[in-house]
Amino acid sequence: GAVVAVPEENIREWFPPPPEEGGFDLLWPEPESTEEFGMLVCSELAAKGFCVVQTFLSAKDRAAAMEAAEGEDGMRPFNRMHQEIEAGYMGYDNHTKVATLEEDAGDEDELGPLESCSRQVSTAGLLLAHFAPLSLGFGCTGLQNTMIRMSIDKIDEDELFPEALVDLMDEDAAEWSGHIQSYVRFVQSRKACILYMIENEGGDLWLYPKDSNSFNRKSLHIPITSNKMLIFRHDLMDYS
Repeated sequence: GAVVAVPEENIREWFPPPPEEGGFDLLWPEPESTEEFGMLVCSELAAKGFCVVQTFLSAKDRAAAMEAAEGEDGMRPFNRMHQEIEAGYMGYDNHTKVATLEEDAGDEDELGPLESCSRQVSTAGLLLAHFAPLSLGFGCTGLQNTMIRMSIDKIDEDELFPEALVDLMDEDAAEWSGHIQSYVRFVQSRKACILYMIENEGGDLWLYPKDSNSFNRKSLHIPITSNKMLIFRHDLMDYS
């Protein structure tokens, strides 16, 4: 990257604005600082239930990730979750479509732009898992496969209308039961959610503590901006 020489007398320390004002809590770490990063993330989660991390993908990398998210020739199979369970995964008032990314094998040397982002999410989860038992009081036993979320355009609105699980009861009781059991297991075991906001045109994200006394507030607004990773306690907060 570019190197700029600045006289020492013209340098001053800069403090980022808080996440509520479009800023962040932490920077994505250099490889030698990952352990400290994990500790700091857990500290933020213990104190306020969430942590916003500034990442450093270039505009070119973000554009490549967006193109990869659409799939070859824009044909990635997106869908909407069933009405009864969508909010548990995707938050309230969801206006996005979703696809599941292939599992991170962990041994690939050459990763595509989207897989590289998924690897960052996995790394954040692993660092969190290392310190969570002592700092947060729970153990992390697994990470769900990364989901790709994209806005629903006008063409998708009719095709991707969320179906209701109740409609499956008469058609396929076994499938209906499987969806319900999987959802209940997820809700009972989820601890932290990691949202990687790679590229976007802005928006609003709200966190809703289930116990307003836990974090001294009933709701929290975080502006959506590109190159940010939001980690929050999904067992203690809902979101939209």
